[in-house]
Amino acid sequence: MPDAETWRYRGQTIDHDQIAFLREFIGEHPHSSRWKLSRQLCEALGWKQANGALRDVVRRGQS
Repeated sequence: MPDAETWRYRGQTIDHDQIAFLREFIGEHPHSSRWKLSRQLCEALGWKQANGALRDVVRRGQS
């Protein structure tokens, strides 16, 4: 059973270390909009589609 700091989102497991990284990254970019922040995170983490486009819209999704 996953602990309270582990989640699954869109087929990906998000663990404590990734959550800490995300919190730090967001804290380092306090003036970024949600759109810009999602693109910056995709670049930093290499989240790209098969065609090379960033997966920022998918990562901003709510489901």
